[in-house]
Amino acid sequence: MRKGVKPMIKRKITIIMPLIMVIFVFSGCAPSEAAIQTAIAATGSAGEAETEKTSAPARTRTPRPTRTITATVTLRPTATEKPTEIPTATKTNEELEKIIKDGIEALLMTFLEQDINIINLIRIEEDIIQVELKTKRYVRDSQPDISYKVVQQIATFAGLWEKENSPLKNLFPDGFNLSLLTYSAEGNYPYDSFTNFETLLDVDKKNISYQEWVELANAGFK
Repeated sequence: MRKGVKPMIKRKITIIMPLIMVIFVFSGCAPSEAAIQTAIAATGSAGEAETEKTSAPARTRTPRPTRTITATVTLRPTATEKPTEIPTATKTNEELEKIIKDGIEALLMTFLEQDINIINLIRIEEDIIQVELKTKRYVRDSQPDISYKVVQQIATFAGLWEKENSPLKNLFPDGFNLSLLTYSAEGNYPYDSFTNFETLLDVDKKNISYQEWVELANAGFK
């Protein structure tokens, strides 16, 4: 294998893993924590049983009976401070946010690798996903096209939101909006757009054209 090929394969696997996580989580294919714990427990029991089966029987001596003195000790009740619990919903939302952000980055850097140079920002604030990135293009006219490609990729999350019992609804009960800002390779020609949830759904379902998206998202150079 040529030098540098192994690191490239490793990088590809690292990028794709968040995509696999997104598919598992939002399609309901991921095993639950209870199932994982049950499997661990079953593995442990199986290991113990195997040890008992393969171990040679040890010679044992019957010990002489000894007298046992039982003492009753009365302990004073002590005040116990109840531990502070982290709300499950908050923890779940934080985990979902990380999965979504990692998934968006993996999605863009996998399918738009030829267009995107670097992603500067992926942030979630209430019902808005904010994305800021630099493209690999120097020409001003290439910015709108790449911006629309980014919107098309992120719009797939809107499609996932529509699925029954989608975990995305825990984080975004009424859907989400996309605020996107792209720059050229030199950091020039900022192209700004704000795509609401209804438009994202239409983009995902291919119900609208590029030009219709431009108008609906009020997309343009700043």
